[in-house]
Amino acid sequence: MSDLLVGAIVVGAALVLVVAVILTKGWNKRQFDLYMRSSTAQDLNVDTKVFLQYLEVGEVKGVAPQVDSTTGQLRFVVHLRIDERYQDGNELRLPLGTEADIVPVNALGGAAIGLRLPGRNLGRLAPGDTINSVRRASGLEAIAQTADSLRQQIALVLTDTRDLIHSLNSTVVMAQSELRQTAPEIRTTLSGIQATLAQLTPTLARADTLMSSAHGQMGSISDSIAATLSQTRLMLGHLDSLASTASTIAGENRDVVRTTAQNLFVISSKLEYFLDQVSRRPLRMITGITPLPADTSKVRTPDVSGTPLP
Repeated sequence: MSDLLVGAIVVGAALVLVVAVILTKGWNKRQFDLYMRSSTAQDLNVDTKVFLQYLEVGEVKGVAPQVDSTTGQLRFVVHLRIDERYQDGNELRLPLGTEADIVPVNALGGAAIGLRLPGRNLGRLAPGDTINSVRRASGLEAIAQTADSLRQQIALVLTDTRDLIHSLNSTVVMAQSELRQTAPEIRTTLSGIQATLAQLTPTLARADTLMSSAHGQMGSISDSIAATLSQTRLMLGHLDSLASTASTIAGENRDVVRTTAQNLFVISSKLEYFLDQVSRRPLRMITGITPLPADTSKVRTPDVSGTPLP
């Protein structure tokens, strides 16, 4: 009987100790309230863990639905309990602009809340403040979203491909119709081109031969032109000298030339008068011709230099 009583006392003491540990768990932990807006309550349960850069700093105490008065849509306000201090005793301070990421824990369900600090410190969150949240897709959800996006893109590509094939079919039909209409004209044009080419072939051959021979003679022609220019320059030099000499001779023999020119004018006048008289009356060859007037020799004649004689 005594052994049974001792056993009952030991078991009772153990139960009391376990209940005391459970009831006093975290009795010295100080926390403050923080609220989080969420568009869905999926995977959010009481005791869902809250992390700050992968360090556990709190948990979810409750999820309450709330109807938006402006849009009428259902939202959720998640009650968070955040530790006031880190495990080493330093104070935990959350700056204004802190947001939360709801991250799936595994593919079977469950989530965790990660606090994301802003880039700069704009102040400090006070107990009872509300922060915004963003739900991050899990691996399977990301794969499903990617697959759905890929499916939509493939559907669009197939639609565009069908439209393109329809357009190509229409184009081919129109092209065949145009070819049937223009085929006789094309054949006639090709026949004319072939005939023209056949006629041009001998001409092109002759032109090719002529160009070949001309190309071979270009060197000799160039040499001949150079020699001709050289000889022309020499001839111009000689002509210049000859002109100077002729000018000198003309100046020295001006009087003799003038007298000779006057005599030639008198002789030509007399000969012209004789031919005129004989042509009018041939018998004057026998009877005689009246001589020219005495002043015939006094007619002025032009000078060889172009100035009138005195």
